[in-house]
Amino acid sequence: MRNLSSVSFRRQWRGIAMGLALFHISISSTFGYGATLTIAKGVVVQAGEQVQLVVRDSLNAQEAEITSGKTAPSPGDWRGIRVYGSATVVGFSGTTISYGGAADGAALDISGVSPAINGAQIKNSAGAGIKLREGASPTISNGVISGNGVGIEASGDGNPVLSNSFITGNLYGLRNLNPAHPIKAVQNWWGDTSGPLDASDDTAGGGLYNPGGLGNQVSDGVVYSPWSNLIPILGGSFTISEGAITASPGITINLSCMTCKEFRISEDPSFAGVLFQQFTSTLPFSLSTNDGLKKVYVQFQTSTGNSSQLSSQIILDTTKPTVTAMSPTTPVKAGDITLTLTFSEAMSTGTQPTVTVTRPGFLLETSYTITGGWHNSTTWRGSYSFTASSGDATYVVKVSGAKDLAQNAMADQQAGSFVLDTTPPTTPDLTSQVTTPTKVANQTLTGSKEANSAIIINNVQRVPLTADTNWSYSYPLAEGANPLAIFARDAAGNDSTPLAPRRS
Repeated sequence: MRNLSSVSFRRQWRGIAMGLALFHISISSTFGYGATLTIAKGVVVQAGEQVQLVVRDSLNAQEAEITSGKTAPSPGDWRGIRVYGSATVVGFSGTTISYGGAADGAALDISGVSPAINGAQIKNSAGAGIKLREGASPTISNGVISGNGVGIEASGDGNPVLSNSFITGNLYGLRNLNPAHPIKAVQNWWGDTSGPLDASDDTAGGGLYNPGGLGNQVSDGVVYSPWSNLIPILGGSFTISEGAITASPGITINLSCMTCKEFRISEDPSFAGVLFQQFTSTLPFSLSTNDGLKKVYVQFQTSTGNSSQLSSQIILDTTKPTVTAMSPTTPVKAGDITLTLTFSEAMSTGTQPTVTVTRPGFLLETSYTITGGWHNSTTWRGSYSFTASSGDATYVVKVSGAKDLAQNAMADQQAGSFVLDTTPPTTPDLTSQVTTPTKVANQTLTGSKEANSAIIINNVQRVPLTADTNWSYSYPLAEGANPLAIFARDAAGNDSTPLAPRRS
């Protein structure tokens, strides 16, 4: 016997170790602490011969599969799961349990507790699929109970409820060993539209009688009417392998349904001209070729002709991204220059573009690689420290390697250019006479300057950058001494040496 205090399985796990069968795995506490076994979603547990999983504390096996460890499985390959009344938390929603029931056991044997069993598949047990005793009263819904010796066997005075389930292929569908305590089992599919076979006439005692039923057999003490004339569509779902966006019209649809016989797929919700085909779990599908948001519809159908429809969305994007804007584009001076690139669409920020700036040369180009990162999904920023020795020139910015969300790779692109200008303008000249002292509140200052420069007086731009070589400005004086610091500034932000200090 193996006692587990807390174990989680997240990958395939086999109940056979080095050729020796593990006869029992017990989830119980030796020292009074709650023992928990969690089998994660999608995990397949393969049980060795005669293995039994005994639950006394806590088991969570939702959306896991527990089955035979044999390559050619058959009913009775292992014993099954035994849940005792001391169990505190038991989860079997979406669980698949198959090929158990050895030694006249049950795939799932529950005593005295009442877990919710929703969407489970209990299949191919040599004995009972589910055995309920000592007042066990689970709610069993939306499940598949098939291929077992007995689908469900109940004893004692529990109040289990069975609904909207697929009960077929069992030698006996539902057996109540205490018919004086009826079990509610309405709106289930028993394998035929005529309902379950009930060959025992207990109508005199308030029971039911259905000798013409061609479905799985039920005993007295089962309230099976009304039954479903249609096979319930259980577990119908689909996913698109490519996710939310794709660069190719060819996608893969992954289908799931426990009770479906056929399906069809279309971008048209009316499915005009689209025929049903045999159910399969995976299918290639071609989207319409124009880029944009696509809605994919899947319709599931059972052998009784009823159907249900689901939809999902995916964006088709076959267009390569481009850089639509770049800064700076104006002249820049020496120092750390931040380059900002704006892309045409949301990009895959896990992929960095290759960004270079190149100074053309007569014989040899000089290139610098810009390092940076994504500011948001459409904006990339990087920087490089330029000096006067980098060389004044027009630098060309080239971008490659970036990918959009659909993984379309951009074509190599010349995104733009900027001018590196590290040469300051010449010192401006002041040709007007500065009168001091003066009672005139505004002094008109005039002079000459280098073309394409602005005039800065006392750290404030007073004359805008123009192509003019002469400048004039009416400077407002304050009471008292007014020192004047005057210099020129070019388009790159380089400052000239200032004029000799003037005082007005």
